[in-house]
Amino acid sequence: MLDWLADFAGIIQVVLGFGALIFVHELGHFLVAKRCGVRVDEFSLGFGPYLLTWKKGPTLYALRAIPLGGFVQMRGQLDLDPSAGGDAPDSYNSQSIPKRMAIIVAGVIMNAVFAVVLLVFAFWLFGIRFVPAVIDEPDVGSGAAEAGLKRGDEIIAVDGKAVARFHEIRQVVALSDPDQGDLEVTVRRKGEDTLLRFHVTSQIQELAPGVALPSLGVRPNRVTQQLRLGCTAERCLWVHRVVPSTPAAAAGMRANDVIIEVDGRRPTGVNALVRRVQEAGQAGQPLRLLIRREDGRRETLDVTPRLPAPRAADASGEVNPQDSAGHGPAPADAETSRYLIGIGWEARQPNFLWEISTVQPGGPAEQAGLRPGDVIAIELPLPWEVEGLTSVAVQRFAGDKLSEPFHVGVDPQAAAVSYEQVVQAIEKHSFIPAVGAAWHESLLILRLTYRTLQRLLVGHVPIKGMTGPVGIIKMTYQSSKPGFGYYLWFLAMISINLAVLNLLPIPVLDGGHLVFLTLEAVRRRPLSQRVQEYALWSGLAMLLSLILYVTWNDVMRLF
Repeated sequence: MLDWLADFAGIIQVVLGFGALIFVHELGHFLVAKRCGVRVDEFSLGFGPYLLTWKKGPTLYALRAIPLGGFVQMRGQLDLDPSAGGDAPDSYNSQSIPKRMAIIVAGVIMNAVFAVVLLVFAFWLFGIRFVPAVIDEPDVGSGAAEAGLKRGDEIIAVDGKAVARFHEIRQVVALSDPDQGDLEVTVRRKGEDTLLRFHVTSQIQELAPGVALPSLGVRPNRVTQQLRLGCTAERCLWVHRVVPSTPAAAAGMRANDVIIEVDGRRPTGVNALVRRVQEAGQAGQPLRLLIRREDGRRETLDVTPRLPAPRAADASGEVNPQDSAGHGPAPADAETSRYLIGIGWEARQPNFLWEISTVQPGGPAEQAGLRPGDVIAIELPLPWEVEGLTSVAVQRFAGDKLSEPFHVGVDPQAAAVSYEQVVQAIEKHSFIPAVGAAWHESLLILRLTYRTLQRLLVGHVPIKGMTGPVGIIKMTYQSSKPGFGYYLWFLAMISINLAVLNLLPIPVLDGGHLVFLTLEAVRRRPLSQRVQEYALWSGLAMLLSLILYVTWNDVMRLF
C-alpha cells in the first residue's frame, strides 16, 4: 500500500512538474503579448481534446488531454499558416519587429528565471543530494590508474574547470575535445599539503548500448553499510552469458554459472573482477575460479585471460574494458589492448547475488524461509531509503532464474549483510547564499547544455545518447525519489534545457521565429508566404522526426 502511494505521488510530481514548466513558458508569451496590446485568443496547456475550458474577456483558457506542451494563440498568428496575418491593431503581425521579438523571447526568459527560482528553493529549503567528487580505486589500465590517482582522492578541477560533484567530472570529460590529448586533473589528497596535478589520458567507454564517450576510468567512492536481515552472506557473481571460443568457454564455464571465489577470495563486484582479470593477464597467470553450477555443484576452473583480436571482441559481445558490466559490444574505435576472459552480463538482470553463510535463529531471514547455502538477490536500499527501513525485497536464485520477490524484515539487533554504497552528501544554504548557489548552478547547467549541443553537432556526442519525452518522464519520476530538493534541481535543469532548445534556429521553435523577424528587419519586408510555409513545414517534419527517433531510443532502453 505504501509503495503504491509512493508511486502515485511520484506520478503526480511528474505531471505537476511538466505542467509548471509548460505553464511558465507560455505565461511569458502571454504576459508580454498582453503588454504589447496583442489580443490572445487562447491560452492552452497540453494538446488534443479539451478537458477544461473557461473564458475571460477575449481569451479562452484551456486544459487539454495530452500534457506534452502548450501554446498561446495570438490574433493573426498561426505558426503553420503565415498568410493568416490580419491587419487589426491588436493583431500580432501588426506589431513592430521589436515587440514581436519581445513576445517570442519572453517564454525562454521565463524558463530561465523559473529555473533560478526553483534552485533557490532547492538549496534553501530542502538541500540537494549529490555524490562528492571523491573517487574509488581507478579501473585497472585506465588513464586515471596510469597517471597515479588513488582511492580517496578528491578531484577539484578537470581541464581547468572546477568540479565539486562526481557527475561534473563525467560531464567535463565526456564533452572534452577528443583530439586535445591528456586532460589536466587537479586533486586534493589526504596527507598532502599542496594540490596535486596529473595529466590523464581519457579512454572511450561505452556508458550504455551504443553510447560511447571519453572517460577517466574513475568511479565514486564507496563506504560499507550493513543490512540487518538476521543472516550473513557473501557476494557472488551471476554469469549471464559465456562467449564461444574464449578462455572462459574453453575452461568449461557456462551461462548461469555463479562465481563464488576468484583466486580464493569472494568477488566484490564486476569492476573488481575486471581489475583482477587485467592483473592476471599482465602477469600471464590463470585465474582460479570457484564456480557454482545450476544444480548446486561446485567446480574449480582455471581461466587464463587473453588479449582480444582486433574487432573480434566487438563482434562476440565479450566483456570489455569499455563496458565492464557486459551491456553490449564495444564501439568500432574502442581500444582492444586489455585482457578478457569471455563472460558477460545483461543490463536488465542483477550481476551480483548473495550466498547465505549463516542464518540467525528466530531472525527475519529464518522467518522468511531462508537457509544457509541459499543464493539470493537483494534489492539494496538507496541511501535516502535506509532510515526507517522495515523490510527489503529478496528473490531466491533457482539455478537459471530468480523467483518472484518476497520481503524480509529488517531488525536493528539482527545479524547483518555488509555491502558497499556510494558516498553522498547534501548541499543546503541559508537564503542569501542559496541565491548565489542557484545563480552559479544555473550558469553551470547553461554551459553544459550549450557544450552538449556543440559536441552533438560536430559528432563528438552520439545522438543515441539523447533523451526524448519518454526518457524525460522516466527521469522526472526517478528524480522525485532522492528528495524534493533534487526533484526541483532536475526541473530547473529541464527548464534551462527547454530555454536553450527553444532558441535553436529551427522553424516552429521560438528561435526560428526570431530568425524570420531578423530577416524581415534586414530586408525591410517579411519573407514570402511560400518560403515561410516551406520552412515551417520542414522544421516541423525535422522536429517530429527527431522526437520519434529519441522516443524510440527511450522505449528500447526500457525493454
